[in-house]
Amino acid sequence: MAPRRSRAGKLEGILDMPPEVWLEISSHLAPQDLLQLSRSSKDIRQAFMSRSSTAMWKAGRKTVNCPPPIVGFSEPAWANLLFVNVCHFCCKSIVRHIDFVFRTRICSKCKDKAVLTHPEIASNPVELSLIMTLLPTKMTNTRRRGRLPYQLLRREFETVKAHYHSLSGDEREVYCQERRRYVQEITNFVPVGNAWCQEREAEREREIAQLKRDRAAAITQRLNEQGFGKAFSSSEFIFKFHRHPLVKQSRLLTRQGWANISAPLIELAREASEKQVQLEEAARYREYKSVFNVCASRGWKRSLIVACEHASVVESRLALAKEVFNSSLPPGSPSATAIPSSMDFCTFRLVKDILDLPDAIAVSQECFLPLLGLFHQQWMKQTHDELISILNIPHIELETMDEKVAFLQLACNVFACKMCSSRELFYPEMLAHECCTRSRDLFPTSVSILEKRCAWNADDLVKHDTLSSFMMTVIRATGLDPASAVRTPLVDRGSKNMYGWRSFIQHMGMHTSFGDSVTYPEDFEIVPSEIVESCPSNSVQLDAFCWRHVRDKHSVPEPRINVDYHPDIGYGLPVELRYEHDVRRPLVLLKVRKSCTPVTRLEKDEQALAQQYGIDGANSVEVFYEAKARALSGADSKSAEALEKLDRLYHLRLRFSGLQRMKMLRLKPSPDHQIPGHRLDASRFWAVLIGIDAYKISPLRGCVSDALTMESYLVRDLGVPKERIQRLLAPTEHRTPNNSSVPSHANIVSSLLSLVQNLKITMGDNIIIYFSGHGSCYSPSDLDHNAGIGSIEALCPMDREDLDATGGLTPDISDREINCILKEISRSKEHHITFILDCCHSGSVTRGIDESGIRTIPPLPRASLKGMLNTAEEMMKSFAGYHSILAEDWCPDMTSHVVLAACKEYQFAREVKGKDGFNGFFTQALLRTLRSNDLTEESTYIDLIRVLPCATYQSPVVAGRHKDACLWYQ
Repeated sequence: MAPRRSRAGKLEGILDMPPEVWLEISSHLAPQDLLQLSRSSKDIRQAFMSRSSTAMWKAGRKTVNCPPPIVGFSEPAWANLLFVNVCHFCCKSIVRHIDFVFRTRICSKCKDKAVLTHPEIASNPVELSLIMTLLPTKMTNTRRRGRLPYQLLRREFETVKAHYHSLSGDEREVYCQERRRYVQEITNFVPVGNAWCQEREAEREREIAQLKRDRAAAITQRLNEQGFGKAFSSSEFIFKFHRHPLVKQSRLLTRQGWANISAPLIELAREASEKQVQLEEAARYREYKSVFNVCASRGWKRSLIVACEHASVVESRLALAKEVFNSSLPPGSPSATAIPSSMDFCTFRLVKDILDLPDAIAVSQECFLPLLGLFHQQWMKQTHDELISILNIPHIELETMDEKVAFLQLACNVFACKMCSSRELFYPEMLAHECCTRSRDLFPTSVSILEKRCAWNADDLVKHDTLSSFMMTVIRATGLDPASAVRTPLVDRGSKNMYGWRSFIQHMGMHTSFGDSVTYPEDFEIVPSEIVESCPSNSVQLDAFCWRHVRDKHSVPEPRINVDYHPDIGYGLPVELRYEHDVRRPLVLLKVRKSCTPVTRLEKDEQALAQQYGIDGANSVEVFYEAKARALSGADSKSAEALEKLDRLYHLRLRFSGLQRMKMLRLKPSPDHQIPGHRLDASRFWAVLIGIDAYKISPLRGCVSDALTMESYLVRDLGVPKERIQRLLAPTEHRTPNNSSVPSHANIVSSLLSLVQNLKITMGDNIIIYFSGHGSCYSPSDLDHNAGIGSIEALCPMDREDLDATGGLTPDISDREINCILKEISRSKEHHITFILDCCHSGSVTRGIDESGIRTIPPLPRASLKGMLNTAEEMMKSFAGYHSILAEDWCPDMTSHVVLAACKEYQFAREVKGKDGFNGFFTQALLRTLRSNDLTEESTYIDLIRVLPCATYQSPVVAGRHKDACLWYQ
């Protein structure tokens, strides 16, 4: 046998290849492959690390589409940072996360030594603050007295500090400029690097998930080939199978791999398969026994097998009966929503007799056709008798069907559903009501509710006693007789306090549920009506929610009636029910003289208190907190009573705001760019712009657009430099909570606190903070301790539904925390702070409101309220002059800023759609006004609010001790 040739030194021969060949090879190798190859020998390492090999590394970098190296990194060092998951300090621990701020990988063991947290303010704080501007830093969530709230790389800090001390005056200035450019480059790159890492991690997760699916599919195929396919009919086995440690591995299944793991999996599948066979046999036996018992109870002396054969014959006859009924429907009518339905027809007594005929008798469609007319007649009689019995009207005798239909059509007969608590039901709406015509499952399935049709029943219908009695009052007020007045579809003119028939009784019905008595003519009046031509039934407009559903879910841009959708049964009934749609109807508009009596009375008290305090009566928040301060100080004996009234008024307004529909005004088009008539000192402006669309629950569509539009105004109209504007944006397509430039809870708080430490911001500079997103509202009574009355409003960060490090939900940012931060900013930078909010805080009243574009969301659970306040308390207790936000006597400091809010605390802020997409109504109106000629050089914040276009139920608000100052404090 010939001796084996030695391979020693053969790898060095590849260095003799031409550079063009190396470049071609590297174009197919990833940077991590080049790194491993360079570490195979000293000669190769020397060749790969030379400057002449830069093109090779660049070609390798293009194969993975990674960002180019930043300043201070060579191509090999950059590849080592991006692709080698080892701590750069101990070179032992695995670290998968890259810290682009520090440009390194740090394990938890080395972090305490390598990272300097909370640098101590020495005898020369000015020099320390200067050096901090020369280093990439992170803002910490906690503060310590006598220390700066930053994290930085210790070795870099010591190097920069030593080099700074070694330079002279002019050299120091040049060095500082270079370092600041370097820090700015790092800061700009951080979101790019994080986005690349996240995309790489997501791609890796997709690859792993696909490997797991392929492995599970391969094992499933092996088990099916061995005869254990029955096991996969068991949900219990499927659950165990996909979570088995031998199945959920991310490795391909090989022949040897299957031989190693097959024994336990085959045993598991065998047990599940045998159990499933037993369950199927037991179910089959129970079915046979049930059918046999039915047959035996009817006197049929059949065997079990014959009984089961009869059941299959009945199923085929059922299909014939349904086909006959559906063919009798008018052309174009959907069988899934027909009244009555095929299920009603199949449960008809004569139809059931045909279904149960002996198997030897042939049954065809002609056997069911003669029964259609009789079925409709008896079904109408039975259903109408049930509805009349629910109303429980004594001494009423109705013989003919016309009399019964006429009685049920009376407007004073109002029904309600016990199960779904939907809107009030008038005849004939209850005939198509979901709870009466659809079967309910204890566990939801993927089957459409239209496929769960059952025979009509009135088990869940009851008489609506409150509205039935109230309708008597309304009918008499219109001059009609309750014994003959029928329900009439009415047109809502859209004026304030002007209602159509249906919206009026909903509004007043809510008042009566609060315990208020509504009488005529004290509480409402009747507006004279005219006979007008109503919309014919073939031009019924599709509801906005249904239109979006048809457009988005079924890809139908322009739905057509009776083709893509059909009108609700309230607009007209099939001809079988003998109900005709009248095209001419009298219109009755009802105008409420006064809203709910308690609200009106309390609003008068609020106006009186505002006049007494010398406050603008439109600002209910300031009136409330002024009354609270007086009540807690004991200066006025009547302030406690006034505070209780204002608190009750606030909650009543919240309850009523859920009933109000938004009537938006169309804004006049404004120029995209208009230089203001007077020049401002743009060098003294700073801004933080926050826009959040990417919420897990109730995502929005116009908040990021609002923030960008606001930035355009600041840059193009006011001339603010872009580097003075911080942006925290979260569009719906990019939800990356770990990115430092997204509006997470930590990033929002850190960005606001960074204004305090920013040495470039001098005393008296203008600071604009803009927030566009969801707001919410909490009740202090949800806390275990006494945190006072009123409400705790909050701004909702992007990650409010995510889990934090403790396993709890990331909390919202309360108005108390924001107020304390603004107070801290004003202590060091003065009070020239403008806080703009395009959100609302009526979160507790939006449960059950199906309105898209409302910028409010329900509060987080009770534990999150505690966490929200406790986290803020821990962070801010080191502030100078800090007053606990948990204190019962806490009141906001309104001297530190001026706030411009989109609406009052009990109203809704809305989005509107324009030619360029969605925007907040308030932001759109604000920028239009700022760019118009409606304001002068002497205009104040109060003047701005007065000239702003407004919408019904959305009134902009200005608050703050300095709201009478000129715009932007000029």
